[in-house]
Amino acid sequence: MRINEDDFGKSMHIDLYGCDNVLLDDHMYIQYTMTELIDDVLKMERFGEPFLTRFGKGDLEGYSYCQMIETSCVTAHFAPNTYSAYIDVFSCKDYNEDAVIKFLMNRFKAISYTVKVLPRR
Repeated sequence: MRINEDDFGKSMHIDLYGCDNVLLDDHMYIQYTMTELIDDVLKMERFGEPFLTRFGKGDLEGYSYCQMIETSCVTAHFAPNTYSAYIDVFSCKDYNEDAVIKFLMNRFKAISYTVKVLPRR
């Protein structure tokens, strides 16, 4: 979906399944991968330091991530117990959705995914 003149931006929600749970549970790997996503794939400017912490209980335990970008934010939750990851990209600057999916699938070795892209008005 391209951002058009009536849109403020777009919000992309990617759910990854069948991921490598060791990668989903690696603080440094998540940090590096998300920085690379923002800098090299989205080509956006990070604002401040990211928030990355592990919390939750049972199958919901895992790392959560938030990075402000000059055009909005990137957030994620990584659930190694269920081999899944949930990444949201919201920006008023356009970006290549297919490149984001390909990058994340590859980096977290996902078997499948679902995606929703919504215009923000």
